[in-house]
Parts: sequence; C-alpha cells; structure tokens
Amino acid sequence: MNKIWLMVISVVVTAAVVGGAAIYFVMNLQSKNNDLKKQITGLEQTITVKQTVTATQTTNQTTSATTAIESQTPAPTSSTLQPLSLNDLKNGSYSLPDTSPELTGTFQLTDGIYKKDNVTVNFVDDFNAVSPDNSTNAVILNYNDGGSGTFYYLAIYQHTRLSLNGQIAITALGDRVQVKSLYFKNSNDVININMLTHGPSDPSCCPTQDTTKSFFIGSNSLIEVK
Repeated sequence: MNKIWLMVISVVVTAAVVGGAAIYFVMNLQSKNNDLKKQITGLEQTITVKQTVTATQTTNQTTSATTAIESQTPAPTSSTLQPLSLNDLKNGSYSLPDTSPELTGTFQLTDGIYKKDNVTVNFVDDFNAVSPDNSTNAVILNYNDGGSGTFYYLAIYQHTRLSLNGQIAITALGDRVQVKSLYFKNSNDVININMLTHGPSDPSCCPTQDTTKSFFIGSNSLIEVK
C-alpha cells in the first residue's frame, strides 16, 4: 500500500514539475514575444522618423532649387515691347512712291492684298524682319498695274508702347527683283537686304546679279549706306 502511495505521490510531483516547467516556458515565450514586439515597434518608429527626415530634406532641396531657378529667371516687365504681329502688318496702311495715278495717297491692305481697278499691291509673306528692340518691322510689298512689270518696295513699319506710328519710310527696289533675305544685324536703325537684281545683259524676267544693300532708317526716309 505504501508503495502505491509513493508511486502516486511521485506521479503527482512529476506532473507538478512538468506543469511548472511548461508554465515557465510559456511565460518566458510570451515575454520574449513582447520584447520582440517592442523591438519591431521601435524599428518601425525609427524608419518612420528617417522617412520623415528624408522627405523634409528632399522638400527643402526642391524648394531651394526652385528658388535658385526663379532668382536666375528675369521677371517679365510691363515695359517689354512686343513686336507687331504678321496680321497687323498684312492689314496695315501703306503708301507707295512714284506709282500710277490709280494709286495715290494711303491705302490699306486686307489680308495682305489691296486691289483697285487694275492695280494690285501684295504683302510678300516670306519677308518680315524685326529690329532687336521689337519697335521696327521691315517688310516687302510688290505692285502691279496690269502690265508686265512687278515692282518691289522695302517699307518700314514702326510702333511704340503708346501708339502705332505705321509706315514711316519706303524705298523702291526695282522691277522683278528677287529678294533673298531681309534682316537687322545688331542695330535698330539699319536694315539689310540681299536680292538678285538685273545685270547689264539680264532679261527683265530673270535677274542674276547678287546684290546686298543696307539702309539707315531715318525719321521719314531710308538712306542707303554705301
């Protein structure tokens, strides 16, 4: 009988020991799990802080770069003079010197053309030179009165911030010349033109002589610069 009780007691003690060990193991595991959770939470907080710092630094760098670019870009001013548009010039008022009686005084182009009876004046679209300060336009017109000749003219159109002065000067270039280029070069007052003009033996239809001329723009005239 005593042996049986001893065995029972031994079993109970062993169970208690094993149960205690199991409880200790579970509690220890929970403690480690809590520590691990705290470490993960701390790591997440560290990553969040670093991301916030990085984002702030990136924003500051972007702002600094934008500010630098803006400081280098000149701000537009109300005094900047805009050039006349092609539409302004093709619908402007002009006058031609030494023309037939059918065309005297000032006339106005409509979409680049003026017609009256047998007279036609055309705005030559290919040529519109603008001075460096945008105040002056040089354009080419041609005139035909129904005959075989087509006469070319260099006209100067000018405007200011306050008003449109219109045509201020014009000069004849010749009959059936072929304008190649029209340009200002480092000056608001001198216009340059390159064209084919007639040599001594050229037929009227077909000029072959390469010619470049420069004109000083006066208050109401064009003066050829030799």
